[in-house]
Formats: sequence, structure tokens, C-alpha cells
Amino acid sequence: MRSSWRALAAALALAVGCATRTMTTFPSPEDAERVWNAYWSAVERGDVVEWNRTVHSTLRTSAEGFDPKVQADARSFLTLCSIEPQTPLVGGDRASFRTGCTAAPTRSGLFPFAGAEIVLRRDVDGVWRFFCFGCGLPYRPQPTVEPPSAEDAQRLWVAYWSALERRDLDEARLLEHSSIRGKESPDLNAPEMPGLARSFLYSLAVRSTPPVVSGDRARYRTRNVSDDRDSGEMFLQRDVDGVWRVSCFGNCD
Repeated sequence: MRSSWRALAAALALAVGCATRTMTTFPSPEDAERVWNAYWSAVERGDVVEWNRTVHSTLRTSAEGFDPKVQADARSFLTLCSIEPQTPLVGGDRASFRTGCTAAPTRSGLFPFAGAEIVLRRDVDGVWRFFCFGCGLPYRPQPTVEPPSAEDAQRLWVAYWSALERRDLDEARLLEHSSIRGKESPDLNAPEMPGLARSFLYSLAVRSTPPVVSGDRARYRTRNVSDDRDSGEMFLQRDVDGVWRVSCFGNCD
């Protein structure tokens, strides 16, 4: 896959964590608020042991600390942002909650404008733990003749980059067109990829304008969320099974 992702926005840093609670039903906004507070409290204290205890088992790390910039932001997230009191979106083993912030985004840029999602995921022991920011529910594209709308393309954008942020290469490859799947495996698994993926995930978004379509290929414009400037384009291509998947980012002509 030809791509200009290395030349786009610099990586944003993000530490990951949350509280634990075993539930047989989906968590409530109050449960998510407890997770939110526990997550940022652990980051603020630099408590990696607590962080590893509360994040989803697929996210645990042997790192000894958090990114200093995100750690400095933790107090702002605790005091300025909270979970919105709405029923979560639920799909499979994930529950997604919207957040709202009362002031401008902090240095890490996690919450531009209105906020973002926090997603909890049921772990193997039945405990709902922190899984990701902004990654939404599992993206399950369906075969269609027409290309995805700009809204659905944004969902695909989020699903793809959030998968790379957490190094879930299996999920990322499910969203890639079969013609390029696996060809960039060394790049996708590179040490800097999670940081680059965070940059795409939190700094850029697909514009709401319809795509430019040529045959089985659709081109979507993207933008910087901070100032609405144009960024690199995303190309989707209809695969042999009729599903539209990622084929290229950036200069693909």
C-alpha cells in the first residue's frame, strides 16, 4: 500500500488505563465515570501497576511510566471532562460512551471540541475494563455496490487507526483491501506505529462531503480537526467480496 502517513501529523502520546468491575450486564454511565476517574488518577500518579490491573488484558504493558505530556494533562481530564449521562452504544463485548469537556483541549489533543468516546470491553474474566478512546464499536462492513457514506468512511477511519494504535494487526488487516493486505506488515508493526496511529485518530477526520468515485474506487477528503485545513486523502476500494476496504492513504495516483 502506497501511503504518505509517515509525512503527516506528528504522533500524539496516550497512556491507557481504567477501573475494574465484574458485571453480567452492560456498564452504565456511572460505571464508565468510575472507570474514567480511575484511569486518569492512575495516569496522574504514574501508577503503572494499577494501570495494568485495570486495563483490558490485551493492553497491558511492561513499561515503567507514562508519557510526561499526557501525565501532565491527567488533572485537566479529571476536572474538565466527564461521561455524558446517555445509554451507551453496545456491540459484542464493547460499550462506547461519549464524553464532554468544559474547556479547550489540553496539550495531548485527546478531546478536540466536543469530546470523544471511551470504550469499555468485557475481559475474559467478565470484568469491563478500559479498552480505547474513540475507537467505537467493532466495525463490520457489509457488501454494497455504492461506496460508504462519509459518515461510514469516518467509522472505518477510526476502526483502522485505533486497531493500529493498540497493535491489533489482525483487525487492521480485515479492513485493508485484499490487494494490499500484508504488504506493509513491517511498517504496521513498527515501534513508532502506535504513536502515528494516535496522530491520525485524534488529529484528523474524514470530511462530511461525498467521496469522488471512479469505478470501484472512492476518494475521501480528510481534515485537521484543530483548524479544518485539508489533509491527505483516504482511498477505499471495493473488494472481491463486495466490501469497501482501505486501499491507500495520501498520494495514491
